[in-house]
Amino acid sequence: NLIDLGRVINYFGTEVMTRNVMQSSRSLLPHRKMYNILNLAYDVPIWGWYYSSNQNCNYFAWATANMCGQCALKSDCPPDADVPDFEAWHAGRHNMKRQGASPVAETAVLFSGFSRDWNRGVCFAHEALDLAQELERLHVSYEFIGDMSVNAKQLAKYKVLFVGAAQCVDDAEVAAIKAFAKRGGRVYLRP
Repeated sequence: NLIDLGRVINYFGTEVMTRNVMQSSRSLLPHRKMYNILNLAYDVPIWGWYYSSNQNCNYFAWATANMCGQCALKSDCPPDADVPDFEAWHAGRHNMKRQGASPVAETAVLFSGFSRDWNRGVCFAHEALDLAQELERLHVSYEFIGDMSVNAKQLAKYKVLFVGAAQCVDDAEVAAIKAFAKRGGRVYLRP
């Protein structure tokens, strides 16, 4: 469980779809953003490991990790003259600096590990990821937050909170969500 491991590991890495990342492009960005709940909660870097013999797929995977402020690990794939040298751009002045960069999202989507593990009434993970894909389609900037980030300090950054089918939240989370709404935050709940 990545959420539990976040308490003891100093960096996280996950594999980016290895066969053809462009075929999974609609779901790839929400999945990469979901891993950032660990960065948000524990201030640890997130790595995206990608490898393909197709340089365009490598470029797309790198760009996705880069957009999420994640570090990209890649296999040794010979450069293709027809594909821009994204690795040179990576270190250039036009790319964002990951250290010190902070997201500007005003919308949070709760990805509740407890609800994922214990809510037998609905497939919570799919609901959260489907919502994220729709937010992407609508060009709404959002972040995933985990149970460990449902507190006044973290919620103060947002104007909107989607709770979805998170039916397994504890009393402290409920109190933080209610306080967020009382301060003017908009909360969307799913029964």
